[in-house]
Amino acid sequence: MLREPVRILGAGIAGLTAAICLARQGVKVKVIEKKKSIGSKFGFHINALRLYEESDFLQELEQLGVQLSPSGKITRMIKKSPSVLRCIEGDLYLVFERGDGRESIEMQLFHTAVKEGVEFEFGRFATADEADIIATGAPMDRFNMLGVGYIFELDGSNLRPEEVILVYDHHIAPAGYLCFLPSRDRFMLLSVSFTLLQPRALFARLDAALGGDEFFKETVGRARLLQKVTGMGYYAEDPIAQAMQDGKLYIGEAAGFQDARRGFGIRYAVISGILAAESVLRNRDFRILLADAFGREFDRLNEKRKWINASCCNEYFDRWMMKLPVKSSINEYLCWKNMETFVQANQKSF
Repeated sequence: MLREPVRILGAGIAGLTAAICLARQGVKVKVIEKKKSIGSKFGFHINALRLYEESDFLQELEQLGVQLSPSGKITRMIKKSPSVLRCIEGDLYLVFERGDGRESIEMQLFHTAVKEGVEFEFGRFATADEADIIATGAPMDRFNMLGVGYIFELDGSNLRPEEVILVYDHHIAPAGYLCFLPSRDRFMLLSVSFTLLQPRALFARLDAALGGDEFFKETVGRARLLQKVTGMGYYAEDPIAQAMQDGKLYIGEAAGFQDARRGFGIRYAVISGILAAESVLRNRDFRILLADAFGREFDRLNEKRKWINASCCNEYFDRWMMKLPVKSSINEYLCWKNMETFVQANQKSF
């Protein structure tokens, strides 16, 4: 028998999605959030979702009747290694703001949840024993990916509003990447690393690039600095195995559903929240639902991470980028990328 209200720990994307799904089916839901208000624990920042790989994210939400408004659309992507620069054009990314802003994903989902009758309790810490669904985000004692950077005003920079720049430089972002990502009147410069997990050390490398690298200085231009950004993430090699513990359902980063190359886990947060609600409503095994939805996706992600970590150096980045046409459409890029993935898989590089 379904126990009501269903209690959810955490008012992030995963928890709010699960709450909306349950409330839409007439279930009483209570969300307990230790912060005093809605918003990411890391404050305002910007994420982008790939239109060419993650359309199911928006489709899933539309099926729930949830309409998210992006803050921008990216149609031009610059990829840069230390010595090579390439350009890809087409429908590439939708941009979403995160945090406590009026147009953030969290705030949009919160307003939908309130309309559906979800009850909220803010400013109270609760344990897993008090809840049915755990959506508390990345466990800070287990984080294994780090992002640091800055938010600038877009005005005064040389970054186009429809353009994202991805920089691959092992000296600045070890085993990771840097991105310049615009949204409305601001842009975020973020350095992501999977091996250097000390914020001060990663900031030092980024600051050195901002002070000495001509590409960085030219892109930032005269843009005014608004704030710092620091975010820690957690991915599990097998998040499905961690999604049920002591009879509780763990969703989003609480279970390790995360990948920095896929919108920082937004898609995983949404899908795991939807499936957790289905598990509760239909009394179905949560892990089976997840396995059916994701198949071998996490095995492939783990293989890709190992391959990148084994190959990661600036010489490799340059060689890899040289294979890409100087300018290509998104369809041409995907054909090239699929061929490269096939070659890498058959080289058995790790």
